[in-house]
Amino acid sequence: MDYIVKMKDGKEYGPVDQSIVLQWIESGRITPDCEIKNSMMNTWQSIQSVSFVQDLTFQKPEVEEKKTQKARVHDAVYSLNTPGIFKYVGASPLKRFFAWSMDMFLILIPTLFALPLIHIVLTDPAIQKTSTIALVIIEMFIYFFYYTICYGFAAQTVGQWFWGAMIVRADGDPVYTLRAFIYTLISFPLLPTTLLFTIIMPKNRALQDFAVGVRIINITLKS
Repeated sequence: MDYIVKMKDGKEYGPVDQSIVLQWIESGRITPDCEIKNSMMNTWQSIQSVSFVQDLTFQKPEVEEKKTQKARVHDAVYSLNTPGIFKYVGASPLKRFFAWSMDMFLILIPTLFALPLIHIVLTDPAIQKTSTIALVIIEMFIYFFYYTICYGFAAQTVGQWFWGAMIVRADGDPVYTLRAFIYTLISFPLLPTTLLFTIIMPKNRALQDFAVGVRIINITLKS
C-alpha cells in the first residue's frame, strides 16, 4: 500500500511504500509535525498516529553511520511483514449493509422512474413485459459496471465512502479492475449470505471476500 507525506511547509511527496516512509523517518526527513495519507484516500492524519511508525523514534536530520541506519531500517521493514504489526480493522456488518443499501438505491434510481412510465405509456401487456425485461438487463449492467469501476479505480463505492469503508486485497495492496470484476461477479449470488457470514466469520469477512482474497475495512488506520 502506498502513502503520500505532507511536510511542514505543505509540500507533498509520494506516493511511496511503507519502507520508503520508514527510511525518511530514520534519516530525519520526516518530523513529528508531518502528515500522511493513504494514496487511495483524501484524509490526512498525523504521522505519529499511523500504527507502523508509532514505535519508531523520530531523528533529527543528522548523519549516522551507514551500517547502523541500514540495520534499523531492515528491522523496521521486517516488522511490517510480521502478522499483527499492521492491522486492518474489518468494517462491521451493519456498516457494510448500510453502504450496500445506499449503493443499491443509487443503482436503482433509473428503475424507480422508468418502471412506472412503462406501465403508463405502454398499454400493450406484451410490450410492457419486454420493456421490463430490458430494464432489468440494463440495471444488471449498471450494477456490474458500478461496482467494478468503483472498486477498481477508487477502492470504494459511494456508499462505502459515506460510511467510512474501503476494499483492499488481503495483503493490503489495491484491488484493480480484473479482481474487482471477479469480486462483483461472485458477490452477486452470495448477497443473501453476506450479512450472516460477516457476523460469524473472523475479521467480518464474507464468503466472497475469502474467495477473491480481499477485505472490506475501515478507512482509518488502527494500531
